[in-house]
Amino acid sequence: MRKFKEWLIERTVIVCGLIVACTVCLVFLFLALESRYAFNAEFPFGYRIVAESPGAYAGESVAFSPYASFVGAHPDGGEGLDEMELDVFAPTLEELSGVATAATCTLPESNLQANEARRDDWRRPSEIGSGHSIRLYVFATPEHAGKEMRVRWEPDAGFLPNDCPYDLRLRLARVPTGIELEPFEVDLKKQPSGSIRIPTWIAHSDSERVDGYVLEVQALRPKGTSQVSAVLGQLTSTHWSPTGAYARFGILPLLFGTATMTLIALGVAVPFGVLCAVFVSEFASKRLRHLLKSTVELLLSVPTVVLAYLGLMMLAPWLMSLVGSALRMESGRNLLTCGLVLGVLILPTVVTVAEDALGAVPRSLKEGGFALGLERSEVIRKVLLPAAKVGIVAAVLLGFSRAVGETMILWILSGGTATWPRLDNVSSAASSLVGPARGIPDTIAIEMANVDFEGVQYGYLFLIGVLLFALTMLLNVVGYSLIRRKAWRS
Repeated sequence: MRKFKEWLIERTVIVCGLIVACTVCLVFLFLALESRYAFNAEFPFGYRIVAESPGAYAGESVAFSPYASFVGAHPDGGEGLDEMELDVFAPTLEELSGVATAATCTLPESNLQANEARRDDWRRPSEIGSGHSIRLYVFATPEHAGKEMRVRWEPDAGFLPNDCPYDLRLRLARVPTGIELEPFEVDLKKQPSGSIRIPTWIAHSDSERVDGYVLEVQALRPKGTSQVSAVLGQLTSTHWSPTGAYARFGILPLLFGTATMTLIALGVAVPFGVLCAVFVSEFASKRLRHLLKSTVELLLSVPTVVLAYLGLMMLAPWLMSLVGSALRMESGRNLLTCGLVLGVLILPTVVTVAEDALGAVPRSLKEGGFALGLERSEVIRKVLLPAAKVGIVAAVLLGFSRAVGETMILWILSGGTATWPRLDNVSSAASSLVGPARGIPDTIAIEMANVDFEGVQYGYLFLIGVLLFALTMLLNVVGYSLIRRKAWRS
């Protein structure tokens, strides 16, 4: 009967282990499958381009010019716009009279006539990425007096050229008859905004507006760049802005927020946790040790939302009153506050695991230290802590894993803004520690509620979920494997 019980227990443990392993694999597989929608991403871009006399609108943004043309790729092409946005006709020569001496126009469709020229050209990103280009016609009116005209360009508001996986170029595709000008090509990533002067070409009628200069805006995928590499390239950028015309899904600000808050938490929990573990293991009486261990383990059951609201109502105002003006804190909800509360959260984990590691050190090692004439503090420092170092490292890793995966505290206390730190100087870097931030877990929780099912943002949220799951799983596996090791045996 005893052998049967042992056999049954052994088989039960094996079955439970297999169930856990299968569950982990299924969760990982589900996350990976749902993240495939991120690879349907398209990459919109947009530029504002205007033709003008060399002295007109000096120093002003191209966006302020009422005669600037938008050329670029909208996520839904022209279908994503209403008629007022899409069917803005290019100004006629009569409409330009007295207000502008140069202008641009486009023909978004091949069957449009010159009298149907539009001001803007909206394309689908898929059309642009497949090798198409957008043509822009440049002309001057009969009122233009100078020998030169100027073409200026700049990115549309919200568009960051370096986050786009395409090679963006502005090139002169056609020179009017009678004009001598060498073709030019501008790399719009290296020179995202600028201007160039060209000889004047005058359109004497509306039909001639498309007979002059032709500029082409090209967006071509570099050779050897696949959709997968483009998506992963955007994932490693420094901007997370999933809404708007130019959605960006850079995970680096989220990693910065998660890593910084976790490091602050470890800076609080590890020193206090190890000291507390040493006290419980070496100085406390048996009764006090039992009481302290029970109290610490009880703290593990405190709901994180309770800790978060305690931090919001007590710690955040206290920090604002204490160091708010000195550190120029705009709000108590920031990286520092969140990191300190996370430190309180993981403190019981560090204390419990570290105390178990210290308690597992053989008594003979400590007695040997005393026999050599070492003081108690020296025995702790030179014998006990080195012998338990593997377990202490495991405590740190498990605390790290607990902090990395925490959601509610980050949601309530981090400030909710994905930011990338400014490292221009020490002051800017320090201000990042007291500014709002966002981590990976709270980003998933916040945005998943309002995301389009099976859309690109939906896929990116699952993609960063895969990374978070893999990281926490790795930390837990390493941490628990270290617990089984005994440094004093090596």
